[in-house]
Formats: sequence, structure tokens, C-alpha cells
Amino acid sequence: MSEDLHRKDATVPAPWTLKAQFWAIFVLSSHPTKSAFPFGWATSGEADALAEGGEFIGGMGFVMAIAYQDSPIGAYNELMYIPGQWKYPDGSKGFRVTRIYVSSQASVLNGRRNWGIPKHLAEFDYVHSTSNSELKLSVRLPGSTEPFFDATISRIPVVSSVKLPVNSKVFGNWMTLIQPPLPQGEKPDEVASQHWSKVTPPFRCYAYVGKGSGKLDGGRMADGTNFPAVAPWSLVTVLENVDVAFGEANYSTET
Repeated sequence: MSEDLHRKDATVPAPWTLKAQFWAIFVLSSHPTKSAFPFGWATSGEADALAEGGEFIGGMGFVMAIAYQDSPIGAYNELMYIPGQWKYPDGSKGFRVTRIYVSSQASVLNGRRNWGIPKHLAEFDYVHSTSNSELKLSVRLPGSTEPFFDATISRIPVVSSVKLPVNSKVFGNWMTLIQPPLPQGEKPDEVASQHWSKVTPPFRCYAYVGKGSGKLDGGRMADGTNFPAVAPWSLVTVLENVDVAFGEANYSTET
């Protein structure tokens, strides 16, 4: 792989194939309306754009923490918030990422440009315990020493030893992402996207169930400013050895 692709300003168009060491999925109860979105659901400069278009229909939301060990731009980490699903005039449905951080400037640039995903840069500490029974997830703004997200995933005796193969084909189009156009952010790599973006990333992996807990004051996972202080279900789905592909997005100005 060319070293040029690992430059922070490298432009790497879709399709992408990636491999993740782990992918933790915290499930959230449904929000009834967009007005019920928690503080920190989007940046102030992107909230209007990310609330536009389609009808929010709720359903399960998610917090996801991912460690990519291989991608077209190298290894990087990711933390995202997905409040639920939207429905569109053509009848299609899709989830929408509204807050997301990555550890790579190249991921910020290309995630926004290729798929309209509102990525911002952060610093990550994803640490496995020596016994591999616990995974600590901590994320902070660049230059800060205080995390805005701090959580732990613990294995459940016996239960977490059961790992099941998963193929996204069983979900059909349920895991489709549909992202609206994005405005330019405050930093040069936070580029604007001009079109709607729709993509359904296929993946395969092994999955087990663990238990999640927040480590900030009051047992919270996040600060409610830089990331929503939601209360996920205590059980967490952890995917391992994930092979995932992000193809070229379909664009439509009529969505």
C-alpha cells in the first residue's frame, strides 16, 4: 500500500475494505421525536443540516466504538452516535450518524467527502486488560487530558465465551446509512459534502455479549456536550475480527 494514502490530507475515494479488531455496539432506547434528542447529539454547526430531510421514525439508536486495524488509510479508531432511523419520500429507511469522532485526519476528510459522515478528530485510548476480561474505552478532544467519553466493557462469565458467526446478509437493507449534505466545519479537513449519501456496508464477524458501564461522574459514559450522555442498555454486543466494506455512495438531491 502506498505511503501517500496514510497522509492526513490523502484523498481516497470509495470503495473501501476495512478490518476491525473489535466493534462495540451499545443499544439505546428509542427517542420519540427529534426534539427529544439529547444534548450533544450533533455539533452546533452541523445540527441543522443533520436534522433536515426525511421523517425521523425512531427505533433503536446506537453508540458504537470501533478499532480498525486495517483500512485504505491505515489503522484508526472511531466513536459514533446514531439516534435512530429516518424514512424518506421514496419509502426507503436508513440510520443517520449525527456525532462521530475518529483518530485520523485522513478518516475525517474522506469520511465526510465519500459518505457525508460528520467526522471530527479526537484522541483515543482503547485498552484491553491483561486477562482480556475487560476493555476500557476513553476518548478526549485533541490536547485535552479529560475524556468526554469513558466506558468499560466486561466479559460475562460463561455467556461471553459464546461467540457466534454473523453475516450482514441476514439484515438485508436494515443497516443502511443515509446521510444528508454537510456544511464545511471549522477546520480545513472538516470538508463539506454537497449531496445525499446512501450506503449499506456488508460485513462478517464473530459476536459475543458483554456488559457495559460508564466511568464518568454518576456512571455516565459521556459528558453531554461533546457526546450525548445517553444511558445504553447494560448488555453490549461486541464484534471481533470484522471484515466490512464501504462502497461508493448513491447520491440523490431528491431524497
